[in-house]
Amino acid sequence: MRDRKLNSIRRIDAQSTARPALISYNPGTMTDPLPAVERAMAAFRRSMRGNPIGAYDNCRAVLEDLRAVASEVLGGRPHEWAHADAHTATIDRIASTLAQFLAHADRSPITVVSTPSEHVGGLGAFLADPRFDVRVVEPTELPHTAADLYFLSHLTYDTNRDLTAEIRQVAATRPAGSVLVVDGTQAVGQIDVDVASLGCDAYLTSAHKWLGGPHGSGLLYLREAVIEQWPTPFRAGAPLCPELPIGRWEPRGGQDFARVAGIAAALRAYQCHAKPGSALRLRVIEALEGSFRGELQVLRSSSPRGRVVVFTLQGRDVYPVYRRLFERGISVKCIKRDAPCSEAGQTSLGVLRVGFPWWADARDVERAVEVLVTTMREEFRRETLAREAEHDVPRTIAGSPGLVDVPPDPTQAEPMATEPLTTDALLLESLAPTAPVSRTA
Repeated sequence: MRDRKLNSIRRIDAQSTARPALISYNPGTMTDPLPAVERAMAAFRRSMRGNPIGAYDNCRAVLEDLRAVASEVLGGRPHEWAHADAHTATIDRIASTLAQFLAHADRSPITVVSTPSEHVGGLGAFLADPRFDVRVVEPTELPHTAADLYFLSHLTYDTNRDLTAEIRQVAATRPAGSVLVVDGTQAVGQIDVDVASLGCDAYLTSAHKWLGGPHGSGLLYLREAVIEQWPTPFRAGAPLCPELPIGRWEPRGGQDFARVAGIAAALRAYQCHAKPGSALRLRVIEALEGSFRGELQVLRSSSPRGRVVVFTLQGRDVYPVYRRLFERGISVKCIKRDAPCSEAGQTSLGVLRVGFPWWADARDVERAVEVLVTTMREEFRRETLAREAEHDVPRTIAGSPGLVDVPPDPTQAEPMATEPLTTDALLLESLAPTAPVSRTA
């Protein structure tokens, strides 16, 4: 068993060193935390060596800083912010809490309204729970659709559409007693966020995806009025900060408290060093449209404030290009969904999404653009040659390797010669163009 484990680690190490260094333009689980985050976590761990009880005191002190910087960067007030586990774990807990809370209001089943662009890592918490009845509507219909609970992404994961205006409309027009939960996983670290101006009851996000914080960590905002009104999802153990109502909403028991320091460091780094990403985004759009005019379409529904370019390939499957980019050291997001995209004229969505985290600079973008354009040109050329070869190579008659099956020319009065062909004639015949073979897609 011991050798098998070590061998598996050796294989992983060998695979990692054999691959080219990736330029990650798909911020997510595989992205490394920022160096500043690693340093903050390492310093916290050093501070608690030989003093495990002191870890709790140190964590309370860091939590105070975290709440302060979260309110400075993301809006709201410090006592409305909690550190949280990763996004999917947190939305599971929020969904269970809201099912319990809304059941007391004699709402059964609980109607949830969302959009077609939600990720299963968020909406799945409601779809899998029989206590909820989920309805999906287009964003334009949100203000006109009544619900007990609205679950909406601030920026959608598929096309990076900004739903700020729709969220504010829902907040202003929703039925009394209804709940508004916003998924900020794609927004925090990509665009400026002010949770108070959205009018939501809850806002949750990963601290890792676009912020560069610790893996498996997140942030949770709760409007002050609901902090004590909603039941906490945590039962066992005592809150780390029992004197604060928001402390009831934070993970309890043994855990890596260093991640709290890491989240605070990621927020502070973003606050001090992040610049708007619109200029870099426009550079990518110009390069793609200038190089592939008529062969791809950049989706204009993507937020112009964001750091993402979403495009579809006209008449091509996006997946082979995605794979070729990965082989060349560029990691992007490939999204294929069985859902229509009216903007792209697709019955099933198929797009590539290129995202530039806030720590990427102009040199990173230029390098990515160069590899992106070169790789896409090579893949397009390869596909073109493959199609030409597929249509131009004549078919051999079954059982007669020396004869070529050439479709008859209806304009010829005389039948084709049937005598055996010489080697030279056979070569010329094989190079001559033949009628393309009809194939279904």
